[in-house]
Amino acid sequence: MAWGRAGSTTSSENDANISVSSISDSESGIILNSHIFTQDATGANSDLTFNDSTSGYYDRYNYNNASSDTATSHTNAIRLDEQGHDWAEKFSVVFFVNDSGSNKLCIWDTATNQANISHTQGVGKWENTAVVNKVAIAGKKGADSKLTILGDGTPTSAVSGINEIDNLTNVPAGTRLEETSARKLYYGDGTGTFTERGTVASGFAYPAFNSVYESLNPLTTVAKQRFVEWFKGSLNTNTWVTHNTGSGSGDFVASDYGLRITSTDNGASNIDWSASNPPPTRPFSNTSSVMIIVSKMVQAQYSVQYCQLRTNHYTEVGQQVGFNVQGTTNGNSNDNKIKLITNSGGGNIDTSLPASVIHDWHVYKVTVGNGTSTLSVDGVTSGTGFASTSSNPNERLHPSLTSSITEQAITGGATSYFRYCEVYNT
Repeated sequence: MAWGRAGSTTSSENDANISVSSISDSESGIILNSHIFTQDATGANSDLTFNDSTSGYYDRYNYNNASSDTATSHTNAIRLDEQGHDWAEKFSVVFFVNDSGSNKLCIWDTATNQANISHTQGVGKWENTAVVNKVAIAGKKGADSKLTILGDGTPTSAVSGINEIDNLTNVPAGTRLEETSARKLYYGDGTGTFTERGTVASGFAYPAFNSVYESLNPLTTVAKQRFVEWFKGSLNTNTWVTHNTGSGSGDFVASDYGLRITSTDNGASNIDWSASNPPPTRPFSNTSSVMIIVSKMVQAQYSVQYCQLRTNHYTEVGQQVGFNVQGTTNGNSNDNKIKLITNSGGGNIDTSLPASVIHDWHVYKVTVGNGTSTLSVDGVTSGTGFASTSSNPNERLHPSLTSSITEQAITGGATSYFRYCEVYNT
């Protein structure tokens, strides 16, 4: 996969709306919005909409690393600069998931230059299953404000009228260029000519950005031990080990669209960091760590998805904390629920999300503290979509992702999709 420019436009003075239409179909995208202030700045907020729709938007934001975040009351757009700042220059970066048939999820960071630099960070959702083919930013702008959309479906060099290789003229001789979509290597002669010289090793992952942690925390913050996995190209078996229960073998398929785990017909299939020979790898703290997962469970019946931080691997005895997403069974108390789960004394806590959303793509955040564990779904920090318990595992942890049948066999197994996994110590 290579990010390619899917469209861009530039505003005139006092334009009230700027938009990019006919965006190429992509599984995910990046929106870059440079909002220059105008002398007539009344109503100059940056309001994001998709496909000319003015309903079904929900978002939460955090301003300047406040101790808590805030839910917005409007549903006609996602406001990228909720604090206002009419007389200010702003720059926003928005990452969004663009799956057909699913609600659209996004995260963003807006930097505002008004006397001092401030940051507004947030998560949002557009409740609509249509593929995004138009992006608009409302709010009065000065001349030369720019809106650019990047997509993952078409390499930049293949977009009509754009060839980035031909434009790389101001570079020294010997410059190496990697075209990530085709894994090709090029070397420049210093005059603007690049010659192909081989390919990059197969299976190398090219992330869209380093991590959610790095995108939402100041660059001055020194990160502790952290792991990021985009599940691109092929499953990295130097990191992940596969496990199966039941008869037969599960299916583990990684591509540019993420990882698909399909369980055995009558058991579970799992990946974690438990090698076949000791010692096990457990780098994450049982009193101060975080796991972020982007995933989706497929089947509506007799299936369950577990995502956990564990002291043990799936078939061993130990402690764990994480979440499970379960479909309909024969009346099990976990039916059609997303729950925070732990076996270290805190029990299983329901997020109270409705059954209608459990098969959607969601962003899950599990936070482990000293005597506490929490689960946040799609950025929620209280109420529906949030759960907490007063316990934590007793030893150091590693990530574990599982797709499993429950109570009854499924012909062809239970299937879950995983697009992103990040774990870090706090």
